[in-house]
Order: sequence, then C-alpha cells, then structure tokens
Amino acid sequence: MVSSRRIPPPVAWTGGHSGHQPLRFASLVFPSSSQRPSVPDRPCWPMTSTPDSLRPIRDNHRLILAVSVAVLVLSFVMGFNANNRLTLPGLAGAPLPPLCASRAMFGVRCPGCGLTRSFVSLAAGDWEGAWKFHRLGWLVALGVAAQIPYRIWGLVHPSGLPLGDRWPHRLMLGLFALLVLNWMVSWWI
Repeated sequence: MVSSRRIPPPVAWTGGHSGHQPLRFASLVFPSSSQRPSVPDRPCWPMTSTPDSLRPIRDNHRLILAVSVAVLVLSFVMGFNANNRLTLPGLAGAPLPPLCASRAMFGVRCPGCGLTRSFVSLAAGDWEGAWKFHRLGWLVALGVAAQIPYRIWGLVHPSGLPLGDRWPHRLMLGLFALLVLNWMVSWWI
C-alpha cells in the first residue's frame, strides 16, 4: 500500500557547484529525522552527468587529437622540391597546389599564409627557413603539439581538463590575435 502522505521538497541546500565538482546536498529538511535519507560522505561520480552527456566533449577531444596528430605526421612526411613547393614523398615532380584560398583567388596573403611550409621546415630542423615562411610558425606548432597530451588527458579524465574550460579559449584567441597582428605588421615590413 502506498502512503498518501507527501514529503515536502528540500528547503535547506548547502554546498555548491564549482567547476567540475558535482552538487552536494548536505542537509535536507524533512518532517522527522526517521524520514531523512542517508547522504553519502562523498558523491558518486557521475552524479549529474550521464555518459551520453559526455559524448560531445569526448568526440571533440578525439577530433582535435586526430587533427593534431595528422598535422604533425604530415609535417615530418612532406618536403620541398627544387622550386620550394610542398610535395609528398615520391611525388617531387607533382607539387601540391597552393593551400591558401585567399592568396589563390585574390592574391592577398592571409594571417596563416606560410604556416604549412613553416611546420615542414621545423620538422626538418630548418629553424631559419621556418622563420622566413612564418614568424609565428614555431608558436603555432608548439600549440598543435601541446594538443596531443592535453586531449589525451581529456579523454582519460572526463571529469575535467587541467586548464579548465576558459583558458583553452583564451589561449586560442590570444594566438589568433598574434597571427592577425603578425599579418598586419607584415604589410609594412
């Protein structure tokens, strides 16, 4: 038989949600202490997240990890032909087409022009050549390389990333701002 007596909703909530910590409901007020449910000492993970809610985050980590690995592997595999055009191994006679749509269609360099050639030069150990192709190529390559351990951490520890949610976006915007500033300076140099 089901009791017709209703239990009132909780009226005292303590704890809070900060970062990736689940909510703790330390004291729930019920009419009598015999009706108070037992509260575990520590929350059981995941308390508020289901595996389905983590899927987009994990898919994002997998995508960025795959792209970062592909970029670094291609940097080591690609090379230059006699005309300083990018080629794949065994295809020195057939260089890759220009990768920058802005430069191909409008004849104007974009903030990322030269990054691919800079990455390939860095992979070959030619720091001077990498600097000539793009002054910030080393910094972008460092950012791409840093994605690998960072994204692996995110896949292994779904509860959170070491830099939190805001810092990766701030770093990305800062790097983008540096690329645009470098592009604007290149107009006068």
